[in-house]
Amino acid sequence: MDSVKWAPASGTQPSPCTASTFQPYSGDPPTRTCRKPFTRSGTLTVYATVNGDVKQKSVAIEVTPRLTLTATPQAVQPGGSVTFSYTVTGTGGAWVGNPTWVWQPDSGQGGLSSPCYSQNPCTRALTKSGTMTVTVVVYPGDNSQDALTASVHVSVPPCQTGNPMIDSPEVQPGLNDLFASSLTDGVERGAWLMQRSDGSYYLEPFPLEWPADACGIDPPLGTLPPGGAVSWVHTHPWGKGDQMTQCPGLVFGGVEIPFNYTNNSSREDDQATEVWGPGWLIDKNLMRKFDGAHNTPGNYLEDYSCCGY
Repeated sequence: MDSVKWAPASGTQPSPCTASTFQPYSGDPPTRTCRKPFTRSGTLTVYATVNGDVKQKSVAIEVTPRLTLTATPQAVQPGGSVTFSYTVTGTGGAWVGNPTWVWQPDSGQGGLSSPCYSQNPCTRALTKSGTMTVTVVVYPGDNSQDALTASVHVSVPPCQTGNPMIDSPEVQPGLNDLFASSLTDGVERGAWLMQRSDGSYYLEPFPLEWPADACGIDPPLGTLPPGGAVSWVHTHPWGKGDQMTQCPGLVFGGVEIPFNYTNNSSREDDQATEVWGPGWLIDKNLMRKFDGAHNTPGNYLEDYSCCGY
C-alpha cells in the first residue's frame, strides 16, 4: 500500500485511516484492514502499486453524527425572546464538548441581549435579524477530534409605526442599536432625534461621559437640545413587571423592596420635557412619546406596543 487519501463531505479533516494504520491480516487472499472511528461522511481512497502499476480504490463512507440547531420562534418582534437549542445524534458514545456560540447580525453589531456562553438551550432577547452558529467538538476516544457546526437564522422585522421620523431609514437602526446596547450593559441610553435641512432624520447619541445607570441618565445642569434637534429618546432596560433591583426601592420597616417596572416615564423624564420638549422612551415591550401632561397609560402622545426593540 502506497498512500491513503480522505476527502470529507464538508470542511477539512485528517484521514482517520492512514497507510501505516492498515494492519496486515492473513486471510485467503491476504488483506490489510484499518479500524478507526469516523466522525464525518466522505470518500476514502487507497493507492497501491501492483506489478508496477499504480492502482486505486475508493469507498464512500456515510457517518451518522449530526448536529442540529433550532430557534424557537424563528421570527420575533424587536425585543422578543428566542430559544436556541442544539442536539447531537449518532456519536456512537463519543464524548461531546461544550458548545461555542457565535451571533452574527445581518447588519452592524449587537442585536443579542447577551452571549450564550456554554448554555444549551440558550434563551436571549433579540433586537436585530441575524444568524446564530453553534460549534461542538466530538472526541471519539482515539486522540482525534472533529468539530460539528450548525446555523439558524432568526428574523426580527423592523418596527413600522407610521411616524415618518421613527420609521426613517437612519433612525430605525439607530434606535435598534441604542436599545441593544442598553440590554447588553443594563444602562439607560439616550439620543437626540435630529432633522437635516433636507428633511431627513438621524440620531445623535448622548455623550457617553454623561453619568448613567439602570435608573436614569444625568446630563449636566442646564443642558439644552443642540441645533437641529426635534425630539429626544431614551431607553429603559426593563420589561413590564421586572423587579428594578438596581434602582432605589420602597423602604418598609428598614427593608428596601424593589419596585416593579410599569412601562411608564419617570418623574425625572417628565421634568426633562419641560426644557427639552416631548420625549420618547423605549423598553422591552413598547415605544411611547410623552410629556409632563401625557405620561399615564392611555394618555401618551403616541404609543406603539409593537416596538419593544
